[in-house]
Amino acid sequence: MIDAVPAEEFSLYHIAGSSSASTTIKPLNGPTIAILTSVPSSGTGIMTEKINGGGAGKTIEVKKGQVYFIAAGTTVEFGSGVEAWAAFYDDQAREQTGDMK
Repeated sequence: MIDAVPAEEFSLYHIAGSSSASTTIKPLNGPTIAILTSVPSSGTGIMTEKINGGGAGKTIEVKKGQVYFIAAGTTVEFGSGVEAWAAFYDDQAREQTGDMK
């Protein structure tokens, strides 16, 4: 879900983590800052980055309250139960409405 904000510089994206499935965010043409607001009850979650869609990607363990910089052109998969808010700038994505999946 893309949320409009009263600023031309960026948009907000809510990654609402499903308890049973991962959520994949397609690559954007600009940078993204993601703040993790919730993880599974175990206290940690998983995030996988694939730069420019290549290879298996890099998987890291994430915790609530952590902040991540996501480079342009990076596909990100948030594991089940991970919730985040992301601020991003991407001319093409700003023109979309609804879900970015």
